[in-house]
Amino acid sequence: MESIDKYKRQRVGKYILKALQSLGGSANRGKIKEEIASDEEIDLSYNQVFGSVISKNGGSYVPFNYDFNYSIKELLLCKYVENYSRCDDITLTEKGRATDYKLFPNKEEEQFLDNYWKNKAKNSNTRNVQDKDINKVIKHDEEFFDDWKQKVLEKIKQFSPKKFESFSRLRQSIPQSAT
Repeated sequence: MESIDKYKRQRVGKYILKALQSLGGSANRGKIKEEIASDEEIDLSYNQVFGSVISKNGGSYVPFNYDFNYSIKELLLCKYVENYSRCDDITLTEKGRATDYKLFPNKEEEQFLDNYWKNKAKNSNTRNVQDKDINKVIKHDEEFFDDWKQKVLEKIKQFSPKKFESFSRLRQSIPQSAT
């Protein structure tokens, strides 16, 4: 995979629409990307579509894939493509077949999508705060139970052998559904 020097993040939904329309309305992700890279009317080179960059941690990734996947999601949200599973072909809806790709997204769709991503980010931040709160509760509960277990062990150690034997039998006589 060839490395690219600079890649500008962008919405590529209109290019996906154009590619799918050219490919008969349905194709896998690889074919869609090939169509985008080879289409001379689209201002993306083969290297921009398939080229990789080195991340801060030393691994490599293809920046276009992020824009591609987000744009597929946007096409789904705006009902230009049908619902799909991870490995399924991407298939245009009637709306996707009939639309001039150059008009995607229109002003209303762009506002809808911007709001969608903002709300998604906001909910993600809320979830992170909730996760931190849950972790505090879990830590508190663990500390409480660690303390409780320690106290129970200290009490058990104080049992006489006869009392310990009686305690052990009591545990065996408790019905399984109660434990």
